[in-house]
Amino acid sequence: MVLEGHTDDIEVVGIVYDGAQVMDAVRQKKPDIVLMDIRMPNVDGVVATSAVRREFPDTHIMILTSYDKSEYVCRTLQLGAVGYILKDVHPSYLINAIHSVYQGGVLISQQIAKKLVTNASGELGDEKQSFSTSLHESLLSELSVREIEVLYHISKGYSNREIATKLFIAEQTVKNHVSMIYAKLGFRDRMQALLFAKEVGLNDQA
Repeated sequence: MVLEGHTDDIEVVGIVYDGAQVMDAVRQKKPDIVLMDIRMPNVDGVVATSAVRREFPDTHIMILTSYDKSEYVCRTLQLGAVGYILKDVHPSYLINAIHSVYQGGVLISQQIAKKLVTNASGELGDEKQSFSTSLHESLLSELSVREIEVLYHISKGYSNREIATKLFIAEQTVKNHVSMIYAKLGFRDRMQALLFAKEVGLNDQA
């Protein structure tokens, strides 16, 4: 109801309530995107994500769930999911997320991104830390070279005007790049971008 009631360019081609039914539905309907829950009867979303990705590597999988545990996020993204969205998001956010993923982006809800960035150092243990590192590298790869340059200067504490001067581009262009960084990485504000840049070591580069 949410998707078909708020947009005319997204079609829901099937719904299943049991993880064991996911593969049959994907084989039959061949959807562009699968919205996958984590907790389902018989087969959970982690196993189902792995199965779909093995047989249908071109099918985009977005996790849509109420579970925000870091191990679920890291494991499903490592398996090839390209989004992790919590069910309490506004319908317009979900629709925009679907459009972004369809166009090749990776999108994680702001709560999840913030939690991963702030918890990545030391709190997840060695194995989960490895998952977080893979996640950060995956997210960073979504940015263009110019966006990475802008993120680097954000990590140094520079304002948009100062970044524009250093990169010899218009301040409005910098603002556009910042907006794209926020959209691609699921950030809400500059502090989240700065923390992420610090976590991946951008601010350590010369």
